[in-house]
Amino acid sequence: MPAQIIANTLSERDGICVRAGFHCAQPLHDHIHSLGTLRFSSWLMNTSEDIEKSIRALKTVLPPTKAEDSTDCKR
Repeated sequence: MPAQIIANTLSERDGICVRAGFHCAQPLHDHIHSLGTLRFSSWLMNTSEDIEKSIRALKTVLPPTKAEDSTDCKR
């Protein structure tokens, strides 16, 4: 899923602002065939609850990984 779509979803649905794009690393993204990445930035005014909210929201946007789908990992 493109990073910009994830960033837009987090912003519009959850009020979470993240940066999406190549973050001054275009040659690296070209090398790894990336469509971009997300960058979460926290600072002194962010609480642990803000960070937990961001993690929960991101998990609802991303598709499950193979490890999460595996019955072996759920034991």
